Amino acid sequence: MSIKIIHIFTIILSIMITAYYSFFQFSTPSNSGLFSTISGIVSLFLSLGLVFYMFSIYKKFKII
Repeated sequence: MSIKIIHIFTIILSIMITAYYSFFQFSTPSNSGLFSTISGIVSLFLSLGLVFYMFSIYKKFKII
């Protein structure tokens, strides 16, 4: 396997984990209150950032 495939796979796995954690915190909060909401929002923004990062890396890998 090339490093490109492993890198894209790792990013996709990270997106799935952070998106699931965000969904989990919004649906069944571990702490009732502000901490679960902030954790869900932060993980949602992280997953969106990882999506943008994946597309930028994919474009870069097309050139290489």
